[in-house]
Amino acid sequence: ISSRRSSIVCTCVGSVRTAAAAAPSTPTCAVPACHGALLRPARVHPPAADDCGSCHEATGSAHPDSTRTDFRLSAQDGALCGQCHEVFPGRISRHAPVAEQQCLTCHDPHASEQPKLLRLALNGPCFECHEREAFKVHAVVGVNLGGSHPVSGPVDPSRKGERFTCVSCHDPHASETPFLWRFGATDAFD
Repeated sequence: ISSRRSSIVCTCVGSVRTAAAAAPSTPTCAVPACHGALLRPARVHPPAADDCGSCHEATGSAHPDSTRTDFRLSAQDGALCGQCHEVFPGRISRHAPVAEQQCLTCHDPHASEQPKLLRLALNGPCFECHEREAFKVHAVVGVNLGGSHPVSGPVDPSRKGERFTCVSCHDPHASETPFLWRFGATDAFD
């Protein structure tokens, strides 16, 4: 490891920082000396890796010497995500975070170790809001099949190569059916 210090240009603001590493081939705000930790997880959101300016815009103050009030989101909440992602129009049932345009309730906008940039492993985001105890007897309320219907674990029969999770039966965003059911189900027995 070299103790040589080099200047790294933070292209999102055009300022120069001194860092203990050689400049990357394409300098960004995510160099180790600046915001590099944001992109360390295994799965990186492409706009976060490519151009901070996709989602953030400068306000004119002198970053990085400011009190960090120098950038803002170019749009708020789901409106920002909706610039690139489907916003689930025309769906009858919407998951509350989707209806309220709170995408960051479940997803990390920069990077994650989890698929789909989830903040937590599958089912984790579900149980942040829904009480785990309420699903001890699940699928058919009032019927206990010796531990109830599984909400995780075995292989998902409808999604090849995936684990069985809440999203095996429920669409986490929106659906044309009650309870965000997948596959056009209209009641628990479907």
